[in-house]
Amino acid sequence: TKDEWLIAISEYRRELEEYCFYPMSDWDVIRKCVDKKLMYKEAEKIGIPIPKTVIINDEMKFDDEMLDELEYPIIIKGAIPSQFLQGFKIKTILLRDRSELDKWIKDNYEILRNKSINALIQEVIPGDVSNLYTFSSYSNTNANIVAFSIIQKTIQEPPDFGTIVVGQVIRIPEIIELGTQIIKGMGFYGLSNTEFKYDSKDGKYKLMEINPRSGKSIYYTTMCGVNQPYLAYSEAIGEKIEFQEPLEGDYDKEWIVLPEYFLCKLKDIIRGKKRKILRNKSKKIYAVCSFNDPIPGLLLIYEILALAVKKVI
Repeated sequence: TKDEWLIAISEYRRELEEYCFYPMSDWDVIRKCVDKKLMYKEAEKIGIPIPKTVIINDEMKFDDEMLDELEYPIIIKGAIPSQFLQGFKIKTILLRDRSELDKWIKDNYEILRNKSINALIQEVIPGDVSNLYTFSSYSNTNANIVAFSIIQKTIQEPPDFGTIVVGQVIRIPEIIELGTQIIKGMGFYGLSNTEFKYDSKDGKYKLMEINPRSGKSIYYTTMCGVNQPYLAYSEAIGEKIEFQEPLEGDYDKEWIVLPEYFLCKLKDIIRGKKRKILRNKSKKIYAVCSFNDPIPGLLLIYEILALAVKKVI
């Protein structure tokens, strides 16, 4: 469930295949998903809408005219997030005008050049967290979608550019079409999470990222009636899977990460802010905490408490 682990097992696939089944694409396809610079280029070829993006490579070459055309605010993030995080100790940087951008490039010139970190300068698509949708899918060895589900973010932490804490399972035909198109176009095989954001300026869903792996939210697809990990396992051991139509499961369910949800609520109270709360009538799916299997939830609580103590100290 992390790119660092995915990259490691993909790069050493030849050695590891002697011991493991690989229900996933080869590294050449995985790399095009992990590296957002390559991913956006592939998306443009396929015809998938993307946010307006300028790439700064390690030779400090970029299209200066395109920077003038960007609408602010903009964010700066890494083509490979883990590499960017190592260089800047933060996942995304928000800048509000061209002067801030020029200053940032000047101040970080040496890091950008010496660390071989390809930075992406990207327009911020307007709208809150509810404009973000994740197309969770399993595609077979022919890159055909076998099963999928869509979750709409309700709460994420941090609020602006964070990780999902609460989401609503929902059906949106345009995202089904775009998600299927990008997976097929990339020739991708395996479990994936493809994120789109709705842009109210042109009414299009823009591709934000493809995580070519399962995430913590994979459990919700099973609870909606379609066990994507089992489908991946079945094909990995030689059971070919084909359906006339992709499986998509139930809707009107809500996925929640506890205890992060309560931490978000506590932060909102401290900040004096109000965010959209849980839907009362939706069936709840808990990501980690379970009375039937309590150890993962207890470990998560321990990790959060340990992090809180560390920050206080």
